[in-house]
Amino acid sequence: MNTLSFDVFKTHKYPHPISVDSFVEQHEEIGHSRAYRHTGNARSRREVEGVDLIHLALYRTSCPKATLAKLNTYLFEINRHDPTYIVHSNSQLCQVQFKINLTRKRSSPTAYQVMEPRNVTWRDNYWNMGYPFGIANIDPIFVIDLD
Repeated sequence: MNTLSFDVFKTHKYPHPISVDSFVEQHEEIGHSRAYRHTGNARSRREVEGVDLIHLALYRTSCPKATLAKLNTYLFEINRHDPTYIVHSNSQLCQVQFKINLTRKRSSPTAYQVMEPRNVTWRDNYWNMGYPFGIANIDPIFVIDLD
């Protein structure tokens, strides 16, 4: 019968003195001894920077419903002659869009936004201009939706 060495299963009942010293030092410096956030000893930096960030913002504002794959393809095509360009991951693209406040959703205006000049212009254009800017020259049977 094999006997296992119980040294493998030894558990420490108390923290190491060096850990205790670091907790005390942290408490004296900043007033608490909560764990630090794990950052890997490096500050994170934005993955999409410079001209690519501008291209991303322009593409997203012109094509708000485009998928991340289309956005990544667009950025790759813009930079295809740059040998140092690295294709971005979906999470990197999502993060940078969140940081610069770009979303795929466009909500309808709320009551206090209805009379803003931009919304008044859009409404007037829709009702008074011809296609493709409005519905003035469209037969009403094609405008009314009775689903």
